[in-house]
Amino acid sequence: MKKKISNISPNEKEFEAPSGYFDNLESNLFDKISKKGFILESNIPFPFNAPEGYFAQLEEDVFDQTIRIQPQLKITHKRNFAPWYRIAAALLIASGFSFWYFGQGEPQNEMALADISNEEILAYLGEQELNTDDIYSLFPEEVMLNDVSEDEMLDYVDVDMLTDI
Repeated sequence: MKKKISNISPNEKEFEAPSGYFDNLESNLFDKISKKGFILESNIPFPFNAPEGYFAQLEEDVFDQTIRIQPQLKITHKRNFAPWYRIAAALLIASGFSFWYFGQGEPQNEMALADISNEEILAYLGEQELNTDDIYSLFPEEVMLNDVSEDEMLDYVDVDMLTDI
């Protein structure tokens, strides 16, 4: 590292101020300024003078340009229908999806069963090895007996046979 520094700056103390240089710097600087003075060219006016009457009229000019100018307010009534559109669109999409999804199930099955004749259904059931437990497992008892009245059930069951048991 020292070799790199010595290559860059071969003299060790190249920039050195004489001793006591900064002790009297301020006073020396002010002395030089006061001796030389502030000299202006004779034809140029002092550059930091304001024109006559500038500050007398300044306050009025500022008020005229800021406070006294009142913009014309335009009252508009903005109706924000965006939330209603979003809600209506969401309900429409949800109802359309539910009609499409839930409306597909049963009518297609009923139409498919309507195309098959009773003889074909009986022939199919005759070929299958189904017992009554299989049929009962497909249809709950409440559903099977909903359309049957109590009188029809009594006509179907032999009451005398039940008393023997």
